[in-house]
Amino acid sequence: MCDFYKNDVKLKDGVVQVLELLNNRGVKMCIATATDRWLFEPALERFDLNKYFKCIFTCTEEKTSKANPDIYIRAADYLETEINETLVVEDALYAMKTAKKAGFIVTGIYDKSADDEQDEIKAVCDYYCINPGEMLGFL
Repeated sequence: MCDFYKNDVKLKDGVVQVLELLNNRGVKMCIATATDRWLFEPALERFDLNKYFKCIFTCTEEKTSKANPDIYIRAADYLETEINETLVVEDALYAMKTAKKAGFIVTGIYDKSADDEQDEIKAVCDYYCINPGEMLGFL
């Protein structure tokens, strides 16, 4: 898996454009992920994405899971944003449900692994996009 993140993982369409737009607007951003840091950091470095994020929170380091809103709340606290004004971008239904139930604004991003959950994802989220580039339409 480490080799995949380091060498093969691809960015979803529009990621850099969305990050650039938000960065240029002065929006503070961080990552809250269920993936261990040692796995995803090579990909961040390969695509030069670290410059966009103020902090990274991992479920392992925070001793939680995305079934619990703690990681999102910790990120919002760090960013000094109100929960109901904080956008969470997710590709996993269970995490979308957690963030939404906690009061966050949630954008669901399509992921092939959730093909059979698309109707429920669309019902849970405030916004739904096939790829992050579609977020440019409402940001």
